Formats: sequence, C-alpha cells, structure tokens
Amino acid sequence: AVLGMPVGFHLAAVSDDGQRLLFVEWTATRAAIADRHGEILGEPVSLAPLPNGAFSRSFFAAVRNGEFLVARFVRKDGSSSLDLTADRIDSSGRLVSSVRTNLPVEFNENHVMAGGGDGYLVVAQDPAVTAYRLDASGIFTGTAMTLVADDPDLRHIGYRPAVVRDGSRFLVAWHMSFNHGESEVRIAAIPDGATSVSETRRVGLWPGISGGIALAAERTQIIALASVNVLDTITGPDLFSIRISPSLAGDAPRIVGTSRTAQAPIEAAAGDNGFGVVWIE
Repeated sequence: AVLGMPVGFHLAAVSDDGQRLLFVEWTATRAAIADRHGEILGEPVSLAPLPNGAFSRSFFAAVRNGEFLVARFVRKDGSSSLDLTADRIDSSGRLVSSVRTNLPVEFNENHVMAGGGDGYLVVAQDPAVTAYRLDASGIFTGTAMTLVADDPDLRHIGYRPAVVRDGSRFLVAWHMSFNHGESEVRIAAIPDGATSVSETRRVGLWPGISGGIALAAERTQIIALASVNVLDTITGPDLFSIRISPSLAGDAPRIVGTSRTAQAPIEAAAGDNGFGVVWIE
C-alpha cells in the first residue's frame, strides 16, 4: 500500500494484533495511526506541547492493551539535562495523556521498550544493560534492574538491545563485544512483578565483534538473530539465528546470511507459521 502520510513520519510500533500501525514524525511533534492495509485513520494528532525553548528529535514507542506509548527525549535550549516524556495514544489516534516519566536518562539511541501486564519495560545499553519499569501512564515506578554491569573489558560501542512481550513476562536480549576479542549474545526473562533478575543466559559466543541483534517470540517459539564479524573469515559481519527454548536454553547458532558486506541492522517478527526477518546488506 502507498501511505497517504506526510513526509517525515516513521513507523514506531505495531499493535499486538497487527491491525494498527503507529507512525511518529521525526520531530516527535505529531503521530498518526494507520490500519494494516495502510489506510490512515483520521488526521495526525499533535503530541503534547513541549515547554518553551524545548525540542525533541528522538523517541521510541511500544503498545499495551491497544494503546500506544511514545517516549520522547526532551531537551531545553542551552541545557545539558534531559527529560523523557511519555504520550499515550489510543487505537483511534487520540492523545490520552502526557507525563514526565521521571526516568533518569542520558541521550543515546540505545533505548527500547515493550508493553504488557500492568505497564511497560524500558531497556537501555550503554554499555551496562539496565531495565526500568514504567506504569500504564508511562511513569517510572522506581524499579530498575541491572542485567549487566559495566565492565572494563566491554567495548564501549553504541549497541541497542531488544525486548519483546512473551506471555506474562518480558524477554530481553542483548549482544556485547569484549576487548579480549570475543562477542556474545545473552537473554533474560523478567516476569510481571519482578524487581530483580537473578540469571541471564548466554546463547551465543563468537571470536569477533557483534554489530546488531533482533528478538521475536510467539507462544513457545523464541528466536534471536545477531550480526557478528567473525575473526579469521573473509566475509564481513554475518547473520546468525539462535532458536531459544521457553526455559531460555539456546540451540547452536545457524548462519542465515553471509556476504563480503555487513548484514545489519536486523528486524524480526513472529507469525503463525514462523518468523519474518529483514536486514540490510
């Protein structure tokens, strides 16, 4: 379908049933809803006005119970501090509320979010991996969970984690590269109500440098995909898939795509008959 969307809108989130698509303007000032056929539902809605002298040009979004939540990084002119605001939009494209999340953040592109249960989970990697719970309105509940602490051996690269909803829990996957020459992929489960994470599972290990990750889950089927530049090979970053059990045990990684050029970034989605994977070569 050809969307009748003004130039500058980007796909930000898809509803749980796949029937609604949320687009947000690159300036993070307006949002629009389209159905799965690409038909725009009404006119784009203006997000909550920002304070005088403030601007936002970065955002991330998620869906929960048919509602969308758009999280916007907001900075005032001349200020080094940031706010993260949360705008709720219903399935018809109406702005429901706008609040400050009260989440302590630093600006980077390495935040992701998923919705489910009684709220949302935001995950950031820089290079420590931390998960934050937001309530249904988008306000930080005060629960922060460290999945990986910073380590002098970690390469300080702008990696982006992945998070999906899986039944009554969130699944979080991330990749890390170490100065000693290895890269790995890890996964953790965060059940509803949990305030800490006691275990993470390593599901992939390579000699080389990783470059991207994606995660998808559908009932008992879970898959992670990673782009890794494996040492002592003539190809560039190759694409691997890892099938993961409900208990988070990973099968041996399998090659999906290999080339002299990079296979990244990656996106994945679950369907009734398997997984769809898209990447840039």
